[in-house]
Amino acid sequence: GIIYDPNIVTGPVTSWDVLFDPQYSGQILMFDNPRDALGIALKLLGYSLNTTDETELNAAFEKLKEQKPLLQAYVMDQIFDKLESGEAALGPYYAGDYITMLDNNPDLEFCLPDEGTNLFIDAMCIPKGAKNKRNAEAFINFMCEPDTMLANCEEIGYSTPGKTSFDQLPEDVSGNEIQYPPKEVLDRCEVFYNLPDRTLEWYNDMWTELKS
Repeated sequence: GIIYDPNIVTGPVTSWDVLFDPQYSGQILMFDNPRDALGIALKLLGYSLNTTDETELNAAFEKLKEQKPLLQAYVMDQIFDKLESGEAALGPYYAGDYITMLDNNPDLEFCLPDEGTNLFIDAMCIPKGAKNKRNAEAFINFMCEPDTMLANCEEIGYSTPGKTSFDQLPEDVSGNEIQYPPKEVLDRCEVFYNLPDRTLEWYNDMWTELKS
């Protein structure tokens, strides 16, 4: 979603288009990775995050080219310092990280854009051939215990997938629509799928051109 400072960003924030608004030139941050950045442009234009249609992809790329002169920076975790300190006014990032940012800057607000966004699930994986596979499995089992899932959720700000853990959350957390959006919001969202090699090559070429 969009994390923003309402003291600088005026008016209601409901759409990805605020990240392309010239009045905030020099105050806008953008994802420093092609899949998320292009995904925002695709959603803004009404296209799927997983499109392979080159006309749609090129339209999204042109949108990012229009945005580039307005940006303060392409960022990933640098967004914490920039938004928490007031160095920038708005940028896209993950909902759980917004919850964390509030500890240092309670003025920040969050928008799940009307056009929708991406759904993601973090996973714990064991590499093939791992020397301590049994220990890794034990750790994953431990992390899936309800009390551990609850503690993890409370610590990192992200949503818990466990119903037992969810039922133990305080109402101000379980009812928080940033962490637990209603169905009508989730219905506008998509999971990223693996793309064909040809499309991935296009992404790489596009990103190299955009950043050069």
